[in-house]
Amino acid sequence: MSVLSPPVDCVVDAKALVAECPVWCEREQALFWADIYRCRLNRYDPATCASRSWPLPAPLGSFALRRQGGVLLAMSTGLHFFDPDTGAIEPLVDPEADIPDTRLNDGKCDRAGNFWVGSMKDPIEPMRASSAIYRFTPDRRIERKIPGRIISNGIAFSPDNGRMYHAETHRTVRSVFVSDHDPADGRLSNTRVFVDTHDMQGRPDGAAIDASGCYWMAAIDSASLMRFTPAGKLDMTVKLPVAWPTMPAFGGLEFDTIYVTTLRRPTSTLSDPDGGVFALRVPGVKGLREPRFAG
Repeated sequence: MSVLSPPVDCVVDAKALVAECPVWCEREQALFWADIYRCRLNRYDPATCASRSWPLPAPLGSFALRRQGGVLLAMSTGLHFFDPDTGAIEPLVDPEADIPDTRLNDGKCDRAGNFWVGSMKDPIEPMRASSAIYRFTPDRRIERKIPGRIISNGIAFSPDNGRMYHAETHRTVRSVFVSDHDPADGRLSNTRVFVDTHDMQGRPDGAAIDASGCYWMAAIDSASLMRFTPAGKLDMTVKLPVAWPTMPAFGGLEFDTIYVTTLRRPTSTLSDPDGGVFALRVPGVKGLREPRFAG
C-alpha cells in the first residue's frame, strides 16, 4: 500500500460549514458543488478561477446534472429540477415529507441515468436507523431501495454499472457496502461489506470511482483519501492538508484532476482552509465522466 503526499491546492476558500458533492461538468469544463447549510449551488471555473453561486430555499445535500440541461437537486424538501439560467425550481417528490427532521444527503446517478440518493436525520443525535436510500427514475418514479440507514453516504457505481457501492458514516457502523446492481430495473442483490473502517482512522463519507474501477473514499477525520481496489483492498492513501474531506470527484479535460470538498470543524479558525474545495493530481490516475440524470 502506497502513501502519497502530492501538492494540494485550495482552489475555493469557501469556509463552508459543509462543502459537498463536487460534480465535474464536461460541457462547461467547470466544477459544480454544494454548500449544504448556506443553501447554495456553486460553480468553479478552473480556467479563470471565477466562482458563481445560486441561492436555494433549503439545505442542498447533493445534486446531479441533467442530460437535457439543468440540475436535479436533492434538498431537505425533497427532489427538485433547477434551471440555473432562470433560477426556476420545479418540485418533484419528497420521499420523507412525513419525517420533519430528516434531509436528503449523498446522491449519485447510475450509468443508466437513474438518481440514487440517501437520507439522514439532521441533527444526527440522538441517532436512529430510520433513513434510507432511494432510486429516482427518469420517468419520475421514486423507489425505496435500502432501508435502515443512519447517515447514508458513499454512493458510487462500477464502470460497467454492475455494482453499487454505498456507505454508512455513523461511528457505530462506519462501513462501505457493495451490492450487485441490475441496470435494467435497479434491483440490488448479494449486499456485503466492502470495507470495514473500524480499525482505520477515517470513516467513509463521499466517494468516486476511477477508470480502473477503484473506489476512492473520502476518509473523514483522517486528512486523507483512500483508494480501494474492486476486491476491497486498500492500495493507496493520499494525504490532504485538511482533516475532514467529504467527497472526491474527477475532472479536467483528461479527468486527471481530483477535486475534494471539505467541512469545517468546531476548532477551525479563519486562517484554516477547512470548508474549501481542493485540487490535486495523482500520477497515472484518471477518472470517469459523471453520469447525468436521464430525465
